Amino acid sequence: MKALRLFLFVLIFNLFLAFPAHLYAIYNPTDVPVNKYGIHILDISDIDDAAKLVNGQGNWGNVTFVIQDDDLNIDKWKPFFLALREKRLIPIVRIATHVENGNWAKPTEETLRKFADFLEFMPWPIENRYVIIFNEPNMAGEWGGDLSPAEYARILSKAVSVFKSTDPNFFILNAGFNSTAQNISGKTMDVTLYWQWMNEAVPGIFTMIDGWVSHPYPDGNFLASPYKSGRYSIQAYKWEEEYLKNSFNTGSRPVFITETGWNADQLSSDTVSDYYKIAFTEIWTDTNIVAITPFVLSYQDNLFSRFSWKILGQNSFLKQYDVVKQLPKVMAKPILGPVSPFGVLLAKELALENIF
Repeated sequence: MKALRLFLFVLIFNLFLAFPAHLYAIYNPTDVPVNKYGIHILDISDIDDAAKLVNGQGNWGNVTFVIQDDDLNIDKWKPFFLALREKRLIPIVRIATHVENGNWAKPTEETLRKFADFLEFMPWPIENRYVIIFNEPNMAGEWGGDLSPAEYARILSKAVSVFKSTDPNFFILNAGFNSTAQNISGKTMDVTLYWQWMNEAVPGIFTMIDGWVSHPYPDGNFLASPYKSGRYSIQAYKWEEEYLKNSFNTGSRPVFITETGWNADQLSSDTVSDYYKIAFTEIWTDTNIVAITPFVLSYQDNLFSRFSWKILGQNSFLKQYDVVKQLPKVMAKPILGPVSPFGVLLAKELALENIF
């Protein structure tokens, strides 16, 4: 069996060399019509409900989800990506490590290489492969219990080179930051200070990435009106853009709002629904916004149930699901990704079995 597998691998590899695949590179997603509607999901079982919510008839919507470094399972994630293609959902992948001593473990360069190799193999539905490099590192619990802007800047810079050397289709995005965080020793850091120290460690770091990820929650209690503006609002991405432009000469870039949402435990279902309708139709209208994926479609645990669109313990949704589902959506025209020849996929799979 091993000899047969080796023979197949060599045969397919030689065919691959004889017929090299075309090398693509990222495109600016705002150069084509985009459907900005999306949702954060946690499981493959969420795909059908997500597609019904964000797509409209035959459209391409967006989903953000997390892959951990201890869950690089080909048999799990390959069908997941194929299902996304079938349901016309554009993946926005946030890579994560794993929980260690009560915190998310710090990543290493090797962590990045494992993710790049693994995600390069996945059958992405569109040409751009959106990857978010970890999460809210100005919160110590998200970075091994430490606050280290220099470490995150170096990891983000290394991610750009590692992923793009693996596949130029990777569209590298920063971790969303907690823009409401204050300076609390050993726990949280104000983003403006964090960003300054990032740029000191890696000058120009904010010009190296392909777009900007924002987590514009409605103030620290998740209750504020959608009409509120500024740093502590659902318009925080505008404040972030302006600060980065003035401080680091970044200019306008594609924006991905990958987390936001209201506290349904303290606001009525009617209020939350009204807020989302206002936000999508009146506030989040900037032409450089690519995707808006509120957190979260279904969270069946008390920890974040206040943000869940699906009712805890029930197979039904809060009112905002139907309200957003019925909002008119632009017909998106993303550039579709190439479908690799079967032989190339098989060759990669045989090789990757020894890695993951």
